[in-house]
Amino acid sequence: MIESITYCIKEFDKILAGVSKPDKNTNYTLFGAYEASISVCNKYLNFQQTIFDEDIEPIVNSCRKNGIHEFTISYEKIGLFKTLEAFEKLGCKIEGFTKARRYPDAKPMRALKLLVL
Repeated sequence: MIESITYCIKEFDKILAGVSKPDKNTNYTLFGAYEASISVCNKYLNFQQTIFDEDIEPIVNSCRKNGIHEFTISYEKIGLFKTLEAFEKLGCKIEGFTKARRYPDAKPMRALKLLVL
């Protein structure tokens, strides 16, 4: 069963549709997560790749700007706690575990769900 997608970033939808191109303000970490999440119909915007420190604040700002109130992180890496702490300092809250897909035919895997407050 495909769940309803809970996120939309119109500027990214235009890029994906070929109507516009990424510009100097495009955050490629966020764009990559968005494109991957849409392609596998994840309910929540899911980050399956590394989130760099300099991308955290732009990600949170973009989520707020676009009405995205929750997202998931499904990658596991050394330093994940530091990344989660940085999101919390910007007003996000770890809600708990959920599931997210990485590939269209893959089984959902565990992911941390964060709320954007």
